[in-house]
Amino acid sequence: MAALWIVHRDPARRAALLRLAAEPDSLAGAPTDRQFEEAESPRIVLLGVQGDFEAELEFAHRFAPRLRGAAWILICEPGDLAETRRLFDTLPAEVLAYPPDAIALRRRLRAARQRRLADTLSERRARDVLAARFARWFGDLELPDLLRALDPQLARVPLLVRGEPGSGRGLLARYVHAFGGTTGGAFLSVPCDEVVSPEALLVRLERASSTPGAERAVAICLEDADRLPLGVQHELRSWIELAPPGGVCAGAALRWMGTAGPAFAPDAPSEGEAPIVSALAGVTLELPPLRERPALVPALVADTALDWANAQGQRTRRFSDEALAALQDYPWPGNLRELERVVVRTLASDASDPVPAAALRFGDEAPALPYQPPAPEIAEPGRVLRTDELRAPASATTPRPAPPSPTAAPSPTAASPFTPAPPRSGEPARPTSAAPAEPPPAAAEPEPGFLVSDRGVSTLPPPPDDSADALARRFLAAIAHEIRNPLVPIRTLAQLLPQRFEDPEFRSRFASQVGEDVARIASVIDRMAAFADLGPPGPGVADVAELLDQILESHRSAIQERRLLVLKELDRSQPLVHCDPEHLRFALAGIIGDALARAPERGDLYLASKHHASGLRGMPSVRVLLRHHTPAGIARHGAVEGVSVAENSLELVMAESILRGLGGRLTIDATESDETLLLVDIPA
Repeated sequence: MAALWIVHRDPARRAALLRLAAEPDSLAGAPTDRQFEEAESPRIVLLGVQGDFEAELEFAHRFAPRLRGAAWILICEPGDLAETRRLFDTLPAEVLAYPPDAIALRRRLRAARQRRLADTLSERRARDVLAARFARWFGDLELPDLLRALDPQLARVPLLVRGEPGSGRGLLARYVHAFGGTTGGAFLSVPCDEVVSPEALLVRLERASSTPGAERAVAICLEDADRLPLGVQHELRSWIELAPPGGVCAGAALRWMGTAGPAFAPDAPSEGEAPIVSALAGVTLELPPLRERPALVPALVADTALDWANAQGQRTRRFSDEALAALQDYPWPGNLRELERVVVRTLASDASDPVPAAALRFGDEAPALPYQPPAPEIAEPGRVLRTDELRAPASATTPRPAPPSPTAAPSPTAASPFTPAPPRSGEPARPTSAAPAEPPPAAAEPEPGFLVSDRGVSTLPPPPDDSADALARRFLAAIAHEIRNPLVPIRTLAQLLPQRFEDPEFRSRFASQVGEDVARIASVIDRMAAFADLGPPGPGVADVAELLDQILESHRSAIQERRLLVLKELDRSQPLVHCDPEHLRFALAGIIGDALARAPERGDLYLASKHHASGLRGMPSVRVLLRHHTPAGIARHGAVEGVSVAENSLELVMAESILRGLGGRLTIDATESDETLLLVDIPA
């Protein structure tokens, strides 16, 4: 690698500069030479300016973004010093008159080389502490896009770090700055709750421009960028895509970073995404919450205890197995930072070794629910769910439902939708293995309102016929509907085939259409076979929130390709239900898959869950709500026997059959022309 580039359009002056610099590891050429395109980056660029400056300006324009770590020295005629500084205003360079003094030039080259290689002790210590903390917090994670974020060639690409507060979003942004393309520059962290206008942020940027290292690079990290006022977001988006006004930070490598709450598809911005988040998502890193990484807790506790003991000059103490188990079971709404605070608070208030579970100091604040993202801003009325009804009240003492013991009897389940009808008079009763039918719901059972529209609050209507016979008829009608639809084009094309057999375009269309429709029929048969293979439900415990996350993850690629907006709000404080997990997975997968299939391109789907103390016939339940929109004219098309197309869906009929067998309930509301609402209650 050449340590020095000497660039000058005049060969004689280029040779003179080579002699004056006395640098054996040099690469010399004209501003238009192609050799610089393929050469490795130097530590110093010595650029001679002459004539109309055009070739030199073009050279600096092309190479300055690439050579962020290099020092620049400009050599010009004595009378052109002021003009050179004006034209190369954004280039952090020293300007010298030609011919430079040989001793002074070599001294400047040596100083520039040493300045780029040496770091202060404080910088070294800060980097070591940062690297150690990064290894402690993220050593168990695979972050495939982290290498892209650290690539110096991508130093101008915005970075978005998504996750819950306390999950290490800010630490990860600082790590990328310290070891990525803006290394050695200034880092400006901006709490977005303090930014009320673009002008307020501009003042902060002007201050950052005068901090050490800002002449080389500036990294601006917008903390909780998704919480900025919408007007400020639109203004900042233009700054990120173009440049800040007034030439602020114009002479440095400027990188925009931001942190935001978690999202299902952070790398696929949609129309419902916050403008600033879409602009920052050049490279996106997503951090999981601590409750999804319980295996990390013991190591993090031990490392935090060791650091605290070293800082206090004390011997290292450990936490008992019972204390570690309690820490692993804790939901950690504050994530990694809260865990460190609890460990430090406990060690400071108790001298035991090992530290018992009773000594843990979680603080006075209630752990409540995990992170709840801000409600999305939707301009169209009638499409906002009442999230205050979906969020359970915060409580630090609310225990999670304990799994049933192996000897506990399973809860009674409802009758199968295909339970035989009672025998006629005089006909002997036939044996059946089905569980007894569930009692009718109490007339006084309240049904909380879940819809808020421009017409006010409404409740879900009860199904017109909840009998097993009605469900069986719907099941058969749904099968006929699913198979008849693909058969219609097959029949039509088959009738036309003798007449148009010689038409190659028709034969190609015939093969393509028939292949697609046969595959669709085969998929219907496969789902029916899987439904039949489930067998009777058994006892078990299922985590509804985890199941919903897994099902959505299995549809990630389809959601990204069709650019669907999926908003979810899942209650993770009490997500357990008592039922067969595989049966519940099949039912929920069918409901979500059907909704995603019906959603139009760039459509939206809302998914929420909540624990209810008396949500199902007066008993505890976990309630799942799913709402999606269907283009006008489709929601009612294909209705059978006065039932909407959603209620006539084979997937929904199978899901309703399974949920009844689990003692649960599925309610469908498709009274709106372009909206379908599904409500699932599962015994908790």
